[in-house]
Amino acid sequence: MTRPEKRIWQLACVLIWGEVLTGGFTTHSVAADEIGACVTLQIETPPELLKPSLPCCERYQNQLGQTYILTDILIPALHFDPQTSEDHSLNVHALPAASANRWGEIPIWALQDPSPRSPVLEQVKRLEEGRAIFAPKHATSDCAHLLYKAEANARSAKRGLWKETHIYSSAQPDVLIGKAGQYVIARGRLLSLGKTARTRYLNFGRSWKHDVTATISTKRDVIFSQYLEKQGLDWPDLEGRVVEVRGYISNDDGPHFELTHPGQLVVLDKRNAKP
Repeated sequence: MTRPEKRIWQLACVLIWGEVLTGGFTTHSVAADEIGACVTLQIETPPELLKPSLPCCERYQNQLGQTYILTDILIPALHFDPQTSEDHSLNVHALPAASANRWGEIPIWALQDPSPRSPVLEQVKRLEEGRAIFAPKHATSDCAHLLYKAEANARSAKRGLWKETHIYSSAQPDVLIGKAGQYVIARGRLLSLGKTARTRYLNFGRSWKHDVTATISTKRDVIFSQYLEKQGLDWPDLEGRVVEVRGYISNDDGPHFELTHPGQLVVLDKRNAKP
């Protein structure tokens, strides 16, 4: 990308964000929000054009055979149908979100149209259509909010996989145990909190050997504390509140979620939060 082209991208971003601040949620401003929250436009080279790598529509390849994977979304195998996925054959423009994973796949943010005037973030599109689940990993706080909102829209409209996919209750630990090894979303009231030198515990029940528990490494205290602070909350404020957690569930003295990204924890009960 030449310097003039780069400058055009940056100016377009500024102009679009100006519309976001003054014009509310229009079609144009939502597109800008996707880019501004999730993708950095100040890049020296244009996004790389990739082609789909079927049968799994989360993955793409470049001309050299390097595999890329859409970051921060999950497409359950039972809900992937290349015959009915309307845009599974479209190429995308990729911006790396992180270095390669253990399988050599590079996580990316994908744009169907890289134009700063009409960007389409692939992750948001799939979430809005109910063709993916939000699985936060690399998203910033603002980006995670955007992706969660896109998923919530599909949920409320029962689009795509949300015709069958359930949000489970933490009051049914036996049901959740049966989902061990799967990516699960669960809701419930936090009855108590605990902390050791290495781990924070979010307890959804009174029996630590049977009920649902979510854990957070204290190494991640800072990012989770900042996330709560933006909502006017602190750790002690979580006790007694209704929250939603998501992630791969395991059977570790009852159903267990390991939370590594703040987007895996959503506080649904905001009463008495500090402004």
